[in-house]
Amino acid sequence: MTTPPMKRMEGRVAFITGGGAGIGAESALQFSREGAKIIIADLDERTGQAAADAVVAKGGEAIFVRTDVTNGDSVRAAADAGVAKFGGIDALLCSAGGSLPADSPITEVDMAVWDRTMVLDVKGTMLACRHVIPKIIAAGGGSVVNMSSGAGLRGSNPAHIYTAAKGAIISLTRTLSGTYALKNVRVNCICAGRIN
Repeated sequence: MTTPPMKRMEGRVAFITGGGAGIGAESALQFSREGAKIIIADLDERTGQAAADAVVAKGGEAIFVRTDVTNGDSVRAAADAGVAKFGGIDALLCSAGGSLPADSPITEVDMAVWDRTMVLDVKGTMLACRHVIPKIIAAGGGSVVNMSSGAGLRGSNPAHIYTAAKGAIISLTRTLSGTYALKNVRVNCICAGRIN
């Protein structure tokens, strides 16, 4: 009798912001297939709980924690809840973010679009890293993956603000990578293409 191969994330715990839908929800399922326990951190209770339930329905372990990534206290509480449930956190996927239909060229855009996009995309990523990286270090190291966009590399028209936010995430990832490598934490960025 042969032993089945060990799953790549067996015994690990993944914290996923924006885990209730889209890339975050699909990543939760994939991480679970690879053996990880999942913490779904999302603002939307309906989709967040549905994503956790989908992981459990496929035989995995997951919890949903209502989380506002733009609020440091909310992110800290979610990270603490994940540690309380699973004993630690080994991986962080920062998938919360997005753009607004009103995003437009810099000379025309409503400044409310700047405020909302930068706070959600950049501050949200920063706060997740701020509060979850110490948990990863405490667990002995692990991995952070920040979601950016091809727009952050090549530019985009007319979504100037989204482009700036995703470019900021790339730069943030670079500096975190150098800073936390000595703590056994890998920090990488995915610059996704267009996703339905």
